[in-house]
Amino acid sequence: QQSACGALATLSYENQVNTKAVLQHGGTELLLRAMHGHSSSPSVQGLACYVLRILAFLEEGRHHMVQLGAIETILMALRNHIGDVDVQGSGCGVLGRLTACSSEDLAKVASGDGLGVALGALSAHPRDAQVQACASALVGNLVLAGPQSVQEIAQSRAADLVVQASKHESLEAQSCAVNALNNMCLRSEHCIAQAAVSGAYASLAATFQPTDENIQLLTITVLYLLTTTDQGDVGDFVQLQGLSHLIPTMMRFMSSLKVQEQISSILQRIGHRAEMLEEILRQGGLDGIFTAMHRYPLSARIQVSGCYLASRWARASQDGAQRVAEGGGVELVALAMQNHLAEVDVQVFGCMMLKAVADQVAESPQVIAHFGGVEAVLRSLQRHAEEGQLQEVGVRALCSVGQQDWICRKKVVDYGLPNDPSEAMSSKDAPVSFIPDDGLRGKKVELWTLWGKCVEPPEEDCSANDKLQHDSKRNSELLASDAPDQPPLRGVQLLFRALLHPHGKVASALHSATCALLAHIAADGNEADVLEEGGVVVATQSARLHASDPQVQVDTFDLLHNLVCQPVPGPSALVQMATSYGAVELIIEALRNYPEHRGVLYSSAKLLRSLLLGGDLSGESTLSRNVEDAITNLEGFAEGLRVETLLQELRRHSADVPTRSTAQGVVELLMKSLAIFSADTEIQEVILVAYRELAANRRSRHRMTMQGTWKEIMAEVKAHRDHPTLQVFGCDLMELQTRDCEHDNIEDAIVFGGVESLLKVFEHHAQNLSVQKRSCVAAAKLASRSADIKAMFIEGHLIQLIIEIMALHRGSEALQRLACLVLLSLVDHSLECRAEMVASNCLEAACTALKEHPKAVSDLQ
Repeated sequence: QQSACGALATLSYENQVNTKAVLQHGGTELLLRAMHGHSSSPSVQGLACYVLRILAFLEEGRHHMVQLGAIETILMALRNHIGDVDVQGSGCGVLGRLTACSSEDLAKVASGDGLGVALGALSAHPRDAQVQACASALVGNLVLAGPQSVQEIAQSRAADLVVQASKHESLEAQSCAVNALNNMCLRSEHCIAQAAVSGAYASLAATFQPTDENIQLLTITVLYLLTTTDQGDVGDFVQLQGLSHLIPTMMRFMSSLKVQEQISSILQRIGHRAEMLEEILRQGGLDGIFTAMHRYPLSARIQVSGCYLASRWARASQDGAQRVAEGGGVELVALAMQNHLAEVDVQVFGCMMLKAVADQVAESPQVIAHFGGVEAVLRSLQRHAEEGQLQEVGVRALCSVGQQDWICRKKVVDYGLPNDPSEAMSSKDAPVSFIPDDGLRGKKVELWTLWGKCVEPPEEDCSANDKLQHDSKRNSELLASDAPDQPPLRGVQLLFRALLHPHGKVASALHSATCALLAHIAADGNEADVLEEGGVVVATQSARLHASDPQVQVDTFDLLHNLVCQPVPGPSALVQMATSYGAVELIIEALRNYPEHRGVLYSSAKLLRSLLLGGDLSGESTLSRNVEDAITNLEGFAEGLRVETLLQELRRHSADVPTRSTAQGVVELLMKSLAIFSADTEIQEVILVAYRELAANRRSRHRMTMQGTWKEIMAEVKAHRDHPTLQVFGCDLMELQTRDCEHDNIEDAIVFGGVESLLKVFEHHAQNLSVQKRSCVAAAKLASRSADIKAMFIEGHLIQLIIEIMALHRGSEALQRLACLVLLSLVDHSLECRAEMVASNCLEAACTALKEHPKAVSDLQ
């Protein structure tokens, strides 16, 4: 019997004629009879199963052997001879063929514990290629037998054993194992997790290396399923050079929508880790994912993955952001956001990418504006009002884009107007080539419009694209029917609405970005739009709500500054509103909480000055003095009680800000900041400006004198002799210090070197007209304070210095007038002084000024 079975095996091997002859002459019955008669002989069992496996390739052979009870006989042989390689390989091969071709045979094998037999073979012979291939194929078929079979496989070691089979060096074993994994993972999440834990990532990295496309496609599907679970380590796939095969496969199968969606999702999962994200970029993943986004713009899965990876690359490094921008990422992401407005992930990742690119690639805001990125973000904010994270990242994206480009800010302000330009910007019918301004880039500008040229998809793509088009249209119709009617909102309104979201109450980054963008919008001259939505109230509330975040303080103070200092009707109303909502108290609190934060100090000092000046930054006096002339000169405004009452109220209010701020310790806080930022001339400048406006108030001047502020100020002025602005502000402060004509204050101005510093300003900055004019004002006022100061000016050769600057700036009527005022303030000091003036050609200088400016106002004359 053994020899006969061996002869039939030899005759039927790769010979279809002999195989049919064996079947026609009753070979099936004889083989099964031999197996029954010699059940203890592994040789007979193995050779008989080998011939039956060949006969199973014929339909009549399969049908006949099943009728004769071959399934039961083979199962018995597999159980009895678990240690024999030939029996296990050939027996599993017969059952695998039968279960692949007939659902009835599949059910019969499953009910006969075919799973146990297959797993036993896999476990007993891990090195035999035939056993691993045939047993894996049998397991892959059994999973199709029904829910009960799926449950049995999920509860067994099937996934682990099949994963081990996929690591075999035999191509056939790999193919059968990957196919089995595919069937198992498609039907059981437990199998997915078990396969991932068992090292499937590592084995799949090796299956990409052969040239068999079928294995590669199956591997992609299994890998895609594995990445849906958190089990296992996807890093094994990357470390074993799996990406070097996966990404080229992506490019080779670009015409397959299924492959692109699966690989895009795989790359998204792998890209969660920074080191693997860099490897994807290095292996060419950016080109692959962007090409897929361009080829399948209506595939939500591809667009989500593409936007995610683009945002991760852009946020990882400046080089990554540059490569994303140059690769056409801005256009692709903006288009994805427009096509998939209902997909929250597309919107969130898209906003993140636009923000990162805008922050790190200098010319990108223009590109974002060109491709409709601003409108896309605003639509997203309006569509997803309840999505807190999207509201935050959307506003932050607008802030990053808007801070660098006024066109982007204009788009925000104009959004929602009746003639909304966004429709034209988002048109896909006729893409407009964008060319950055000359000098912006050293590389080819065509890179920005990489996707601007429409690429016709190959014929095999058409059906997939048509289906996507149909699904997208249907989804859009469903969304349109389900979505409530939303009234159109302006861009500024959307920014304020984002702050009111419950998420916004705890997201300091959202408040910081919103206020920063609104500050720029107000500075562009659109403060009315911001004020209309309650900009002052929102700014103070944000500063109070996020007192622990210094950046929020900076951005809210900048917003208040830009609102208060704008030349809108009734500046006093805005200042009064800001102070009534606690702006002064917020400034003091911020200075106390962040004494070494440069941004807080700078914005605080600017805002404090704006409040002190009543919103008018062009003037040098307090609110009442700024507004008084304007009111009394109004045509038709009768003088009398009405005017006096108003002016009295203005004077009262103008003194309120310095009084409140001084009482709360702003003088001491600014002194501390002077010491901390002693080398920072910009900070020194804003502090001296704030001090100058504070010093206009008598009570503040007294506090400054008591605290020894003048000494510190003059020390800083001396330390920065080459900084003209600091010199001027220091001289202004010295003039204000002596305004009360108190002996101690005048003595301080002399002792601390104020007069000496002013003389140095005349000498060192003679060419600077604005500095000279301010210095003349300070010198004239100081000279009127004290005979000692006049004497020091004369001894310091101020007369000669004044004559020199009059000659240098003969064309400036204002300087000629101020210089004459200085000379006039000195002329009554002594006969010697007047003699020196004559000797220094003072009379000639005065006559020259009158000749140069014959139509001058009476002040000069």
